[in-house]
Parts: sequence; structure tokens; C-alpha cells
Amino acid sequence: MLDTNINNGGDKLSYIDNFYEFRRDFLKGKSGFLEIQENIQEIINFHQNQGYNKNSSYKLNKKSSKWTILQGDYSYTTLDEHAEFYNKLFENFGEDTDILLTLSIDSADETKRNLQHVSIENLRQIVNNSAFPIQIRSVKNDQRILAEKAFASGISDIVGGAITNSAYSFERVSLEQGLVHWEYIDKLIAFYATKGVIINKEISLPLSGNLIPPCLQIALIILDGLIAVENGVKSITLTYNQVGRISQDISGINLLKQLFSEYLKKMGHDNVNDIGVSSALATWSGGFPKSSAEGYAIISSAGICGGIGQADKIISTSPDKGTGQIDNSSYLSGIQTAKKSFEIGRYQNGELHTQESQRLKIAVKDIVDTVLEKSGQNKEISLAVLEAFKDGILDVPFSSMIENHGQVLPIRGIDGCVRYFDYGKLPLSNDIKTFHEECLKKRGQKEQREPTFQMVIDDIYAAGKGELI
Repeated sequence: MLDTNINNGGDKLSYIDNFYEFRRDFLKGKSGFLEIQENIQEIINFHQNQGYNKNSSYKLNKKSSKWTILQGDYSYTTLDEHAEFYNKLFENFGEDTDILLTLSIDSADETKRNLQHVSIENLRQIVNNSAFPIQIRSVKNDQRILAEKAFASGISDIVGGAITNSAYSFERVSLEQGLVHWEYIDKLIAFYATKGVIINKEISLPLSGNLIPPCLQIALIILDGLIAVENGVKSITLTYNQVGRISQDISGINLLKQLFSEYLKKMGHDNVNDIGVSSALATWSGGFPKSSAEGYAIISSAGICGGIGQADKIISTSPDKGTGQIDNSSYLSGIQTAKKSFEIGRYQNGELHTQESQRLKIAVKDIVDTVLEKSGQNKEISLAVLEAFKDGILDVPFSSMIENHGQVLPIRGIDGCVRYFDYGKLPLSNDIKTFHEECLKKRGQKEQREPTFQMVIDDIYAAGKGELI
């Protein structure tokens, strides 16, 4: 997209009609980026010479993988700290374990000085010294320059999407602007694919700890994924954030790939195998208990849900997250706990949660189908999503995004599942709405109080203290 203006009466946002020309103009004058364009063949060769085992897409999509991919939700402020932890991972797990490394580029002032302006040469050094593929993460709204640096350095995975990043940005941002930025990144990924280098894109709601009803979470991730495919992305990871109720979490992770594949076919991708699709489960990202033992319990529950739900990747964290006493050993313990609990979960019976799964599937389709109907035959999905947010058909809780209405509010039902206190204008069927209302009514009867906004506040505070249910 050349800008964020919608053509008068048109069915599309202004496309980047010629990505090569747009990219050249965008990078013009930016130090070091002329060399990227001039040395693209050297960059392609560098990626290919790394071998398959250091390519994230290959690791995530290969069918012979014995276990899930393991990834830690950790953040260090210098490259040296990252390198030290990578070495610890290798010492503890060895080259045969499927690990995906995280390189976090955060927005905090201290971190900004250390990592945000890191050079391609420094990134290449850490890629060369690693035995595993690396994924780059950031809370920045505009990640175009970051993506250019990361891919030129040999990094083969990035997290983000226009919907998911804009909805839960730390700043008040526009979805329309997010669509512009992420189309550039998507088409950069597509450009690398034409050269034989597959970059994986993970789509995940930021790990903010907000309570989001699973059907809405899944719908947003599917729509963001469809936009990426429309822009030419060939490898996608769809990540479900744990909400703490096992029946919902197993159903959610299990449905992600299934429903996404269905919508790919609806988009005309008859051979869905042309698109590498993997799923991930991210451990609860809200408040963590002050006890390490209770922290291990949360990580274990995520691993078990991921195993039963057949996740391709588990994103773990430190059991000491709530205490603040986090070091390399605690991160390693979290990953080891997730690995073992996943192994236990993968042999369990996932058919116990078919009722919750069926309700979830209906609600997701209610939302996604309504948005896709807006796209029609000649209108791109990104424009349909933008219009849906402006109309309130898409709406997320506790978001400062400019187009968001903010009417939707989550609440836990009597059984701990995340339901709707207020579903705003979400296009849910009457049966689904009635079911959620009944859940709140039963909770009110049990707690001997009317379901009011105070319940929503209570659940938010409980989540902040690590009380998932």
C-alpha cells in the first residue's frame, strides 16, 4: 500500500503495485540498506547455506518431528545475554531437540539502546553461533526496517500481523496504518519465497494477559492469517493464547489449523499443502503466582493442553515469573516442564471436549463468515476487516486501537471458561448469545449476586494475580 487512503468508491486499499520500486524508494537514504538490495544474492546464499535445521518453516512443518517445537518467552537486553542463553539451551537440549530461539526487540528505553539499532553484522554473528532457528519479536508498531535487518541477517521467523499488533499496541494506533506496514513485511516475505527462502510468520495476539474469549481470539488470528496469505506469505504459525480453562484451551488450539485450512480452500487455495500452516500454544501471559511451584503448575497445564490439542509449538515461560527472580536456569526449567507435560498430553483423549469445541467452532464461523461476506468477490480481506472494525462487527476488549469500538467485555463463567459479559455488535448467533447469558446467570446464582461490571473487574484483578480460574 502506498498510503492509507481508501480509493473513492473502490474495493481495495491502495496496493503496493510494484513492491520492488516501492521498497527501493522506502529504503532510499537509509544507512546500510542499499547494500541489502545490491547484495540480495549473497543474502539468499547465506540463508540456504545455513541448512534446513536452522530454518523455522522447515522445523515447524516437517512431518517427521517426534515432539513439538519448544520456545521460551524470554527477553534479554543485549546480544551477549541472548548468546549466553542460546548456549545454555544447546548444552541442556542438544542439537536433536526441536528448539526455536526468541530474539526480542522491545520498546523500553534501556532495551532500545541495546538492541533496536543492532547491526546486520551483529545479528549474523548470533545466527552463525546458534544451532537453532531464530524468531524475532518486537512491540514496535512499524517493524519494516526490523524485518529488513532480520531477514538480511539470516533470521527466518517473525511475529506479528496488522490486526493482532494494532489491537494490542502499547500506543494508540490505527489499524489502517498497521495494514500498510504489515503488507510491506508480508510482501518482503513473499519476495524471499520467490528466491527459494521461506520465512515463517507467526500470528499471535501479543502476550498481554488480557482475557479474550477464545472464539474472538481465533477469528482475529484466522483473518490476519488470510491477509498474509493474500499478500504471498507461504509459511504461517497460528498461536492460541492460554486462557486457563482446559476444555477451551484444548478446543481452541485444535480448531485453529482445521478452520484456517477450511478458509484457505474458500479463498481458492485448493492445494492447502502449498501453504505451510502450523499451530502454537502460548503459556498464560497474565499475572503469575508468587510461588514457583504454582508457576510450574501453569506451565504444565499449557504443555498438557498443547499435547492433547496437537500443537506444533509450545511457547513457555519461567515458573519464577511472578517472583521476579528470573535467570537462565528458571527459563530452562520452564521449557523442560513444557516439554515433559506436552509428552504426557499427546497421549490423552482429546474427544472429552467436543461440546465446547462445537460451540467454539460455530462462534468463530459466525464472526469470520460475516467479515468475509463484506469482502465479496473483488474486495480484499484487509479492507473488509477495516470496515468490520469501523462498524463494530469486529471489536476487541481493552484495546486503544483507533477503529475499535471497545464495547466487547469478557468475563469468566461459572466453570471458569471465558465468556462474554457484553458482546457489543459481534455477529454471534442467538443460540451462542443465550448460552453465554446462561453461563453468567449461573455464576450469579452461585455467588449470590447479579452479574454486573464488577464481575468483569474481579476477573481482571484475578488474572493479574495469576488466578486463572
